[in-house]
Amino acid sequence: MEQIFTDISKTGPKIQFNTGNIVNGSEEFNKVLPDVDGTLDTDWNLTAWHVPAASIFNPATPTINDINYTSPVLGIPRYTWATNVPQSNMNPIISRLSVYGQKGDYTYQLSAGGGYLHDIFLQTFDADRIKGKIYTFDHPIELNMQERITSQGNNFGGGYVVFNSFSLHFNFAKNPNYNPNLTSFGFFLQIPTFDSRGEDFGYTEITSLPFEGKLFNNSSITIDKTNKIYSDASVVNLQLSNSDEQLHNIKINLNAALLQAVQQFIKVDPSHKEDYSNLKNWSLGNYYGGIETNFNGESVLSVDIKNPTFLYDSQSLFDTTHPSKIEDIDDGKYTYIDNYDELNTIKNSTNTIKVESLVTLLSGATHLQTINSYGNDTVFIGGNKDTFATTININAYGKILNVKSQYSKSPLNVSIQGNAPIITQGNFDGLNLTTNNSSSSISGTIASGNITLNNTVAFSATGFFKLTINNGNNYNYNISNPNIDINNGTGRINLIPTTDIRITNVNITGGTEEIYTATSSDKITNIYYHSGKTKITNTNDTVTIISNSTSGNLDVVAGAGKETTFLNNGNTTFFGTSSAGSQIIIGGNSSEDIVNTVYGGTTQQEIWTGNKNFLIVASQETTVKNGTQNINLQGGTSTYWGGAEITNINVSNGNLTAFLGNNSNSILINMSLSNNTTLSNFSSGNSTLQLTGISTQSQLQISHVNNDTLIKTATSILTLKDRSNINIINQNNVFLLMDS
Repeated sequence: MEQIFTDISKTGPKIQFNTGNIVNGSEEFNKVLPDVDGTLDTDWNLTAWHVPAASIFNPATPTINDINYTSPVLGIPRYTWATNVPQSNMNPIISRLSVYGQKGDYTYQLSAGGGYLHDIFLQTFDADRIKGKIYTFDHPIELNMQERITSQGNNFGGGYVVFNSFSLHFNFAKNPNYNPNLTSFGFFLQIPTFDSRGEDFGYTEITSLPFEGKLFNNSSITIDKTNKIYSDASVVNLQLSNSDEQLHNIKINLNAALLQAVQQFIKVDPSHKEDYSNLKNWSLGNYYGGIETNFNGESVLSVDIKNPTFLYDSQSLFDTTHPSKIEDIDDGKYTYIDNYDELNTIKNSTNTIKVESLVTLLSGATHLQTINSYGNDTVFIGGNKDTFATTININAYGKILNVKSQYSKSPLNVSIQGNAPIITQGNFDGLNLTTNNSSSSISGTIASGNITLNNTVAFSATGFFKLTINNGNNYNYNISNPNIDINNGTGRINLIPTTDIRITNVNITGGTEEIYTATSSDKITNIYYHSGKTKITNTNDTVTIISNSTSGNLDVVAGAGKETTFLNNGNTTFFGTSSAGSQIIIGGNSSEDIVNTVYGGTTQQEIWTGNKNFLIVASQETTVKNGTQNINLQGGTSTYWGGAEITNINVSNGNLTAFLGNNSNSILINMSLSNNTTLSNFSSGNSTLQLTGISTQSQLQISHVNNDTLIKTATSILTLKDRSNINIINQNNVFLLMDS
């Protein structure tokens, strides 16, 4: 690998400073050199643009050891040049260069504030001028350096930007591949490291011919001045650092950055597609890195630059068949990766990575990205972009895995699994997660996907995802998502109402569970019960329960809402309460030996037995007089104990033994169907007893046994306990029974 320019951190700050003037079309430099240690480095210079003459540094007069710019990390600057020029009706224009460190190990800090398009850059001269060599882009060219960005204040006016930028030549006359039949031009390739306007604020001037001197910005989204999106990029921004944070390692793939610009040249001038795509036709000019401030900002932004190393691999050819990442950043807190990384393995004990610029590849195909975590790691995902095609697969193999989405958008396909504790935060457009560790904590808003909990965890996530709870012990989850599967485990589920989710579906298989439905009357909960010991309490919403259990016990507690249970199988106990809601119980057609129990209350209860067996017990509280129990016997064997409620009994088929209460009872028996009814405590003073299904009284066979009255037809038997004197009154073929 050949180093193109010198490393200014090693050579030192004795470089040329510009005067701010252009002479004969070229930048003018001060003949006076800085009064600093070392010898002249002819590769580098300092450049400032769009500032008044008073803002231009005098290279001969640096301030030595200026404690005003002491840094907790860099120490006291060895040399400082600083200007602060007041402006009428504007914030002052502030410029500064401070050089920290010692011979052979210098760090350069550039600072700027105020002004309009106020630039201050560390810059190289053109490579061909100082090296006498042409560096073409058919061979890999990369920049490795350390940078850090800090700020005093957050008023950035129209926007402050930090660039690592390059001038590039197409069909340069000195290029061995020069073609006199092709046009020649140079342009500026700007790779933003920080943009106060947001990482997606990009632009290009390459929208029409000619191309000479125009800009192309490798931002997250590159647009022209008509806001048309031209290309996506793999460029991530360095975040603002605290003054006590270390510098961050940055690697820039210049070939990949050029390839993105080439797509724009082809879009504007497709007739020269092959010429633009041939990287032999492109060569490196110079580098300039630093700050540009726009539109009268008040804050002062600083960038630290150390060990800029430009490498050229003349022995290798750059592979244009596979998209390459433009920028790698490791800022000490974050390692930035993007969709061009197929596999990332984190082996350090503590590490944090950022997954950004998740876009469709140039071929239009989606890209699978796998991250293996072996330490105490944090992964940041997402961005502010509109489209994500990347699928991210994260394996938690280490101590702790934190996954955070801090942005307005995140990838549609994120999968997280592993035995380490998994902690999620933020907004996820799509998340499939499986955790086995009880120290996991799942939070955030999840728009879609599947969350599987194989142990008790801290859980507070919301959204339209499916939640599966496997095992777990003594959990207490507040859940608002629409689809929930519960398999085994012991705990409580509180269904929380939200404005977005109106219907919730819950599947229960095994375990010991308590389910509390939503408190909002406009919500709907559908519960599918298969097995386990489960208690369902209806708070205030509309609940439908479908019980297909062949084992286990189900308790259903009424609330202020409307509740309907389809009892296909299983052993179920229903509880009416003092809440003025309703319970509808619909038994299935299959017969079984299990007896289901219903307890009354203020709740309005409606029971359709099907072929199931029931024990129905009215409330014995005398204060509960507003409750009603409507019992429809369709089959099976049921027992009723009356109490304070109003009771309506309709007997079609099956067997009923009823101990009537002293409140109002209404009993209707179809004597043409197959049923056997025994009534105790019958009195026409508190009960109305009617027989249907016959046309004449002669169809009734009446007998008396031990003070009981038996009334029979060919298919039906009615026994009135302790009632020997009964009068029968025909009311239009409905026979009313009265005791005398």
